[in-house]
Formats: sequence, C-alpha cells, structure tokens
Amino acid sequence: MNDKYELTSESINNWDGKKLFRIKSKIKFSNVKEGTLGGYIESETNLDISGNAWVYGDAQVYGDAKVYGDAWVSDNAKVYGNAKVYGNAWVSDNAKVYGDAQVSGNAKVYGNAQVSDNAKVYGDAQVYGNAKVYGNAQVSDNAKVYGDAQVYGNAKVSGNAKVYGNAQVYGNAQVYGNAKVYGNARIQFGNLTVDIKTNLTAYIASSLNILPVNGIYHLFKRVNKVSAGNYVSCYDKNFTYTDGEMSKCETVDESWEVSCGLGIHVSTPFYWEEGDTLIAVDVKVSDIITCQDGKLRCKAIKTIQEIKV
Repeated sequence: MNDKYELTSESINNWDGKKLFRIKSKIKFSNVKEGTLGGYIESETNLDISGNAWVYGDAQVYGDAKVYGDAWVSDNAKVYGNAKVYGNAWVSDNAKVYGDAQVSGNAKVYGNAQVSDNAKVYGDAQVYGNAKVYGNAQVSDNAKVYGDAQVYGNAKVSGNAKVYGNAQVYGNAQVYGNAKVYGNARIQFGNLTVDIKTNLTAYIASSLNILPVNGIYHLFKRVNKVSAGNYVSCYDKNFTYTDGEMSKCETVDESWEVSCGLGIHVSTPFYWEEGDTLIAVDVKVSDIITCQDGKLRCKAIKTIQEIKV
C-alpha cells in the first residue's frame, strides 16, 4: 500500500509517447511537506513508496526506471529506460539518465549531462555541463566530468580526477588520482595517471600510442619539397628543413593548452593532409611544448629524410 504519495489526475504525454502523472505527497518526509506536488512518473514502479526518494518540479521518470532510497530527481531532468537512481544521488536541471545506467551514492548529474547505456556514476562523483558518460564507463569517488567531455567504452574515471573541455576518455583507459584530462585530449590506452604537466610522455603515449627512445620521439611532418633533401613549411616558405639538420622556431607560444600556436607541428604519418612530401623527424622531449589534437607542438626538430609513401 502506498501511503507516501498518490498519482494525481494531472497528466502529460511526453515525447516518448508515455502518459505520465504528476505526483502528490500524502505525508511529510525529508524536506517534502504533506500535500506537495512533485514531478511526473508513469506508475508507482518508478518511485519507491518508502524512503525519502522524490521527484520534483517537472522532472520525469518512466519506463522501467526507478528512483529509490534518498535519491532526488528534479527540475526538468528525465530518468527512463531501465535506469536506476538511488542512495543519496541527485539528478537535476536538464540532465538525462537512461538505458541501464545507474547513478548512486552521493553522485550528482546535472546541467545538460547524459548518463546512458550501462554506465555507472557513484560515490561523490559529479557529471555536469554537456558531458556524456556511456557504454560501460564508470565515474566514481570525487571525480568530475564536465564541459563537453565524454567518457565511454570501458573507461574509468576515479579519485579526484577531472575530465573536461572536449576531452574524450574511452577504451580501457583509467584516469585517477589527481589527474586532469582536458582541452581536446583523447585518452584510450593503458592504466595511466594522465596529466600533461607532470607526465608528458605518459600523456603522449595515451594520446598517440608512441613512446620516446632515449629521450627522442621519431615522428613525421608534411612539407613542400624544394630539392633533394631540402624542404619548406606549408605555411611559411622562409622556414626551411634540411636532411640531417636542426630547424628551430625562434618565436613560440609556450602555452601547453594551445594546439595551433606558434611552433613546429609534428605527428604520426597519417595525421597530415597538406604538403607534397612527408619527412621523418626526431624531436627531443625537452623541445616539446604540448600534445593536443593528435599532434605535438615543438620548439625544434631534426629532419632525417624524405619518406616515400
């Protein structure tokens, strides 16, 4: 018997074709007074008839989804499919939790964030902004995923880690501790604490799947060929590259958060589209400014030779 709340006659038909009913409390519990109007649910299976769980505002819970324990769903948030929100978790604003996703513990999902598929957000974790967590991904402990970031696949973000900006963490990647992944970073490989400021080589390894040999990266660059062993930049004809010689950029942007600032850009052989010639280059770790958008930005490189492809 449901002594906690009732389904009122006020109803809506949502975009999913479901008829939902606004709820009204029968008793006082938590911070909900007797007679308080809540959000919308499809049936009593969506909201536990015991505990302090509640649906506020114009929030919607439907399908086989369930809100229980002391969890709250509020504002215009939607919880549907087979999703579960429980513990002391909050889902608010315009957030969506659906599929077989679970939000529990003291976790918060808000803003325009989405948690879906078999993803789990728990502990004191927060997912907000336009962030998306999906697949079999897990966000836990005090971790935060926000901005336009995406965490998916079998990825795990935990500890005090932060993933934000346009960053993507996926595959079997694990980001933990005090790690920060942001900008346009793409983290896929290994069990790494990925922080470009404190572990550049690990960051590059997880982004481009390459490691240095004796402190030197062997990479590639597209240029325009002038003559045998001599090349010029695709963007500045006065900047030259010569087989066996160093090329140094006198003026560079030292910001490690900027991808396309002043400097020499190198990457894996299949990154490039411009230029008529591919050259192999060596780059010292000490000459690297940053790793962003699938490439390195450097202060200097040594040209090895033209690559025939």
